[in-house]
Amino acid sequence: MSSKNNRHIKLWIVLLLIIPTFYGFGSKTDINAFKFEISDNAPSSLSFNSIIDNEIGGTLLGDQLSAIPDYSQPGVGVTEEEEDEDEDKDEVNEEGTGETGDLSSNPKNDESDGFSKYTQQNFLPLIKDYADFPSSFLTSPESSDDKVIPNQYIVVLKSHNTDKSDFFSDIASKINLKDMDLLQQYENVLNGFAIHVPNEKIIDIIKKSPLVAYVEKDVMVQSFAQSIPTGINRIDADQSSAKSGDGSGTTNADIAIIDSGIDLDHSDLNVYHQKSFVSNSLFGSGSSTADDDNGHGTHVAGIAAAKDNSIGTVGVAPGAKLWAIKVLDSNGSGPLSTVIKGIDYVTQYANQIEVANLSLGCECKSTAFDSAINNAVKAGIVFVVAAGNGAKDARTFSPANNPNAIAVSAIGDSDGKCGGKGPATGYGSDDALASFSNYGSDVDIAAPGTKIYSTYKGNSYATMSGTSMASPHVAGAAALYMAANPGASPSEVRNALLSHGSLPGIVCDGMGHGYFTGDKDQSREPLLYVKDPGQTSNTVSPPTADAGSDRTVDSGVTVQLDGSGSSDPNNSALTYSWTQTSGPAVALSSSSSSKPTFTAPQTSAKTDLVFKLEVTNNNGVKSEPDSVRITVNPIPISKPTADAGSDRTVDSGVTVQLDGSGSSDPNNSALTYSWTQTSGPAVALSSSSSSKPTFTAPQTSAKTDLVFKLEVTNNNGVKSEPDSVRITVNPIPISKPTADAGSDRTVDSGVTVQLDGSGSSDPNNSALTYSWTQTSGPAVALSSSSSSKPTFTAPQTTSNNIVLKFQLVVTNNLGVSSEPDSTTITIKPVSNNEPNNNNGMCGFLSSRPEWRSFFGC
Repeated sequence: MSSKNNRHIKLWIVLLLIIPTFYGFGSKTDINAFKFEISDNAPSSLSFNSIIDNEIGGTLLGDQLSAIPDYSQPGVGVTEEEEDEDEDKDEVNEEGTGETGDLSSNPKNDESDGFSKYTQQNFLPLIKDYADFPSSFLTSPESSDDKVIPNQYIVVLKSHNTDKSDFFSDIASKINLKDMDLLQQYENVLNGFAIHVPNEKIIDIIKKSPLVAYVEKDVMVQSFAQSIPTGINRIDADQSSAKSGDGSGTTNADIAIIDSGIDLDHSDLNVYHQKSFVSNSLFGSGSSTADDDNGHGTHVAGIAAAKDNSIGTVGVAPGAKLWAIKVLDSNGSGPLSTVIKGIDYVTQYANQIEVANLSLGCECKSTAFDSAINNAVKAGIVFVVAAGNGAKDARTFSPANNPNAIAVSAIGDSDGKCGGKGPATGYGSDDALASFSNYGSDVDIAAPGTKIYSTYKGNSYATMSGTSMASPHVAGAAALYMAANPGASPSEVRNALLSHGSLPGIVCDGMGHGYFTGDKDQSREPLLYVKDPGQTSNTVSPPTADAGSDRTVDSGVTVQLDGSGSSDPNNSALTYSWTQTSGPAVALSSSSSSKPTFTAPQTSAKTDLVFKLEVTNNNGVKSEPDSVRITVNPIPISKPTADAGSDRTVDSGVTVQLDGSGSSDPNNSALTYSWTQTSGPAVALSSSSSSKPTFTAPQTSAKTDLVFKLEVTNNNGVKSEPDSVRITVNPIPISKPTADAGSDRTVDSGVTVQLDGSGSSDPNNSALTYSWTQTSGPAVALSSSSSSKPTFTAPQTTSNNIVLKFQLVVTNNLGVSSEPDSTTITIKPVSNNEPNNNNGMCGFLSSRPEWRSFFGC
């Protein structure tokens, strides 16, 4: 059993074990070796049909779908396509013969997609065929939310080898897996899947998974068809290797029509294989088979490969095997995720399918869409895509803006001949760019695209217009070339078609060989011409790119790339396209010059830069790429030198500026600075990373040293040895404060006495601290020995005076103390004739004589 199948089984075992109530995840189709007789239905044991029906009643997110403008509203308005169909139905739509198609296997029984039975695609933005559809609908996945299917996303894992079960195991502890609906899984062109979630919080968690490369909103895409031409004569397909129209032409090639399906029973088509990815639950009347319920895909298929059987019409590659890959619904719409699934499926059979046609798209840019096409082309499939019907520059339309796809614009033709002599087409004059067609440098080739007669659903025929009709002309031509040149690479097929096309300046031969008018830009894409396209001797050989010799340069020097050795076998003028593919990004002076320049980055290790060159000749034929490797030597590793400046002495309180500007680097590299104080009282630097930080010198009473260390680092991360600077701070000049203990006084016994040292002073106006000491007399208790004005109670005496002495010393904030100062307090005795009971009051009134007599003192 293959490792891929092992991963699938492992995934489902994990899911069934850890989330028994998990609904909405459709089972993975287990692809075996391709056999036309075997259905590709998912194993019945993995079907979640019953779970979905029981859990959500079979109705999934219908409200969100109905909120999408223009989605599923076929009854609103009448398009030009409908008008043309109505005009032409009487003359063409009843021309079906009713014959049974001669299929190598019955496509209706060939494959039905079991996965589509229980996946809900309603919520991815829809892709539509390029029908008569307003270009304003075609939007970017990341812009207009009204064109995005709500809550529907494409998740791409980082590695193609990452097992999806590892991803689900990783997020199972963070979110409830049953809240997610698995809509599509990709195995070949991407490693990822499309999901619907109830809210963006789940997507935020998924984006944080280390296994996830990116997550995109899904967008609506649309088939490119408007109304309805001939085309075969105009490109001389009747004179091709298959001689379309002579009744005998056949083409041994396989073409995948990724579209709305193909009429599986159409008598004029060789439908070889069919596969549908359209879900009934999303698309209403959609079928589990690829039978076309819109008509667009059948019309495209007929242009590319209708049989050369004398009935109906004939294609460019008559009778080629058609693979009906249904990704669009009956309205010609479908989620981008479904289109990617179709591409993923086609790539699985790259050993059988030579060409794939995408007559659909959106005005958007999707990494997932581009990656899917790029990987399919890498697998060997030629992808032909419609340029779009917006009458705009195709650079904003996907997949037309993918450089690996062949983008096709549409011209109008009314008579099957060059020269512009036929009547107007309704989309401009004869042999002119169709009025609806996109244009620009992203367009590779033009083909007829107005009023093209081709097969249609219901075993009938119809006439339609659009770049949708131009694209299959080129797909058929690619199939012709592949049939004549088996094993040709997609780039070889592109070059052959472009070099064989009709170019500006070609004189009309009166038949199909001639150019067209009305191109809206300076990029003159060739017009498809398939007369004998398989004869390689008639094609223009591609040019050869020469990106020059590999070489080694020094960091920081100007480097000139040299593509001047590129050549063209026909001596055609060349245009140049340089792209950097490896190494640190550098800015080229011009990516389109033959000799662009850039500045080699400064590196600390040997570094390789790789540049790819492609050249294109004036026939639009591109070379195979050539590369050149520029090895950049590292900068010689020499340490920078730190210079913290000279030692110096400063005064207390001044602003000091350190100076590291003398630091240097031998390579003149820019430096970063780092200052650190290593000694002395801590100070606050204005900035430790400045070359010249400042600080305020502290006020000290003694000489003090502050030491600062500086280290510098260059832009290669190389650090210097440290350097230090010593800043010596002078002390404040020492001047003693003066203590003032107040005047001597006489007081009465028993009174409260307040000492007063507030007259003390400091010459520097420093704050003072106080220290009182009693030096004689009976001890008394001071209220506070450290107050400027302490108090005490005078002791009682009845005979002699008592003398108390107090000494005051004051100290400033530099710790300098004054000389002591003293004050004497004399206490008088209590008089004998004074009533004892008034002793306390008399003492209290010692300073108020007018009251003392009142109290008999």
